[in-house]
Amino acid sequence: MAHSGLVGRDAELDALRSGLATARAGGTAMIVVRGGLGTGKTALLDACAAAADLPVRRVVRAEHDRAPAIAELLPDAPDRPGVPPSQRFRAHVADLTAAAPLVLLVDDAQWCDPGSVETLDLLVRRGQRLLVVAAVRATGHGAGGWGVVAPRCNPLTLRPFTADEVAVLVRRGWRTPPEPGFTAACARASGGNPLALRMIIDRLAGLPPTAAQAPAVAAAGTAVLAELLPRRIGPNPGEARTVAEAVAVLGRVNPESVAMLAGVSRSVVDEVFETLCAEGVLGAADIGELRRALLDDLPPGRRRWWHARAARLLADAGRPPTEIAPHLLELPASEPWMRSTLRAAARDTADRGRAGRYLDHVLVAAPADPRTLVEYARAVGDADPLTAHRMLSTGLDRTTAPRDRAVLAVELAFLTPAAAAAPSALAALDDAVAHLDAAIGPRPTGADRDLRVRASAARLAAGWTRPPIAADGPVPAGDTPAERELLALRAFTDMLAARPAAPCAEHARTALAEPGPIGWPHAAAAYALAVAGDVPAALAGLDRVLVGTRPSGWTRALAGMLRALVLADAGDAGAAVADAECAVEALGSVDTARVALATALHRAGDLDAAVRALPETGPDVPVLGRPLALLVRAAAAERADPAAALGHLLSCEGLLAELGVANPVVAPWWVDATRLLAESGKPRAAADLAERAARWSTPTGAGLALLARGFAASAADTPPPVDALADAVTVLTGASADWWLTRAEVALAEAHLRADDRVSARRSFRAAAERATRCGYRALADAARTRLVAAGGRRHGAPDARDILTTAERRVAELAAAGATNREISERLLITLRTVETHLTSLYRKLSVPGRAALPDAVAEQDRA
Repeated sequence: MAHSGLVGRDAELDALRSGLATARAGGTAMIVVRGGLGTGKTALLDACAAAADLPVRRVVRAEHDRAPAIAELLPDAPDRPGVPPSQRFRAHVADLTAAAPLVLLVDDAQWCDPGSVETLDLLVRRGQRLLVVAAVRATGHGAGGWGVVAPRCNPLTLRPFTADEVAVLVRRGWRTPPEPGFTAACARASGGNPLALRMIIDRLAGLPPTAAQAPAVAAAGTAVLAELLPRRIGPNPGEARTVAEAVAVLGRVNPESVAMLAGVSRSVVDEVFETLCAEGVLGAADIGELRRALLDDLPPGRRRWWHARAARLLADAGRPPTEIAPHLLELPASEPWMRSTLRAAARDTADRGRAGRYLDHVLVAAPADPRTLVEYARAVGDADPLTAHRMLSTGLDRTTAPRDRAVLAVELAFLTPAAAAAPSALAALDDAVAHLDAAIGPRPTGADRDLRVRASAARLAAGWTRPPIAADGPVPAGDTPAERELLALRAFTDMLAARPAAPCAEHARTALAEPGPIGWPHAAAAYALAVAGDVPAALAGLDRVLVGTRPSGWTRALAGMLRALVLADAGDAGAAVADAECAVEALGSVDTARVALATALHRAGDLDAAVRALPETGPDVPVLGRPLALLVRAAAAERADPAAALGHLLSCEGLLAELGVANPVVAPWWVDATRLLAESGKPRAAADLAERAARWSTPTGAGLALLARGFAASAADTPPPVDALADAVTVLTGASADWWLTRAEVALAEAHLRADDRVSARRSFRAAAERATRCGYRALADAARTRLVAAGGRRHGAPDARDILTTAERRVAELAAAGATNREISERLLITLRTVETHLTSLYRKLSVPGRAALPDAVAEQDRA
């Protein structure tokens, strides 16, 4: 047995050796080997027979064998009339063992008759020089009386193979060493069952044993389970298979529910469950494979019958729609109750992809149902706007009722920004609204009034991919969700049109202040609020949108990229980059998110990465994406070709006019264009541009205007514009526009230097360097420190940690110090886990701490400083 080749059975082989040694020494032993199908019971009996070098009698039992097992083992026992069978077999064994020790092996011993089990037990208790080994299937049926003798025998229970033991067998199947991922997949697929593992290995012959083959391994495991399942289910295939199929259909193992669906008694279910658990079929690792194996093996008609029965039973029992809907997906949604259940399940589930599948199934049966089309668009439009747009367009073409057409047209228009590549919905919306107005009259009430308000909002939404539509008409009070949605889009549209900032900000605040549904229009309102000067409220609004949406999709991408644009200028370049990266990941097709990432990288000082991040195609939110992309290209070009940079900037003017964007703060191309004109020896053109550039009545707008005038007055043959630039610094200090404030501080320092006021120059350069460091504007910080030295200043030691930590890093440090996990920080700050890890790595380096455990003391020390 030392060379049996069995893997993972050393303890069992030792027990068999011990039993053989006992028999040779004159004693007796009984060993009962228990295990499920394919666990290696027969292989152990083979090993025992091969190593015995003693007389061996062996029998394999079957379920319907009529002859006693003991008679098959000892067919040569002489007849002794009047002597009980047990005494006759005992006397015969005594004769046999007098000559030499004897080994009796019984395979599939669960089918032994009770009399034979009692006789074998008697032979062991009263005989000598005898080893009995019985291999018993580890199920709850057909025990054959072995439980009675269990206290007097040596039980061996065959466990599944460990991962290391699986690896040994897998290595035998290939000439090249398998990769760990491959062997791990084999372990999962087989459950450690030796027979299943060998069958899987046979099915995979010819494939390379690499981790990339894990899906093929899983598929092979499912096929093997399906092949073995009839044998694993046990001796009563009718009831056992019915119960197993019921489990597969329900997807859970609640006995009451399974009994109800299978149409059997609870006691039958309990017995079958015991069998399936003993075989490992209902183990936690196998339930998914069991379901797939059984369902894939069922004929389509029987599978539909099961799901129809399950759906009706669950519905009659009052189970939640989300529990019934998966069964209805397997059936035609031909009855009204089925469609209403699927719609209810779509509303109740948090998984929007699953909701879309439920509604899509309804639409197969009722393709023009307006209510289902709207629910479908709201469920999947965020993640798959083009498909939702196509479905709504098709439904609109098939719908004639004015209200239904208006509802569909409104939803279609709201998808316009997300489905930028789709045809315009504006004409369809205008046509539908005209028919709606004719149907509901000039003073609608209730639901008709809400629909009309939403139609006004939808018209503004449709303007995102082309010159914005003017936000005319009365301003709603914001008392209903529809009114707040309209206010949100009016705030954004009014901001683009440079209408007065105060009403624009008030519209945005009203849209964001009230509880209720929140979506991408509210993200647009928050951005308008930031441009209007209230950055804290804008960030709070964007946070609310991000919290209320799922981790991927158009709304997440839009809110993330808008927050990135706000943070990039408000003084947190690191967080801006992180937000923009999340936005790109949320929906890769949103090219404007890539422009936001490029803008954030520009602020962070990595222009090469910024240019690489820019999309190759035109951004899908052109009113922001196209001009901001030009600003990044201009900044990159200026390093080698200022004239080309100026060309990019000047082209922004015509582009913004084409897009209908009049607000000068959205893409302030004119600030750097003024500077480049002055530096290229064109002071008059610079001054003209600085004076004619439109203004917007916010601190940022006023500060940028002062900065542009300062740049225009910085020509070499003019006095240094110290006063204008000092005014720009003063105004921008209260504007939450740290990027432009730092630029103004550098420009003021240069003006002081030209005026030969080195003390003031050094003060301004140092302020700019410190601010740029805090904000993560690395290139700007390096340039300010370089000019500080040129002005006669000195580079100081490392700045205080409170100064060099960005806002995002400080927030991560505080949460980590308070004991929050990376995932909790990610959810709290709405950033990815990778971003949290990046911030922590930076924190450890900047604070000179070895790891997370030292953060609380480091943060506390900074708070005391």
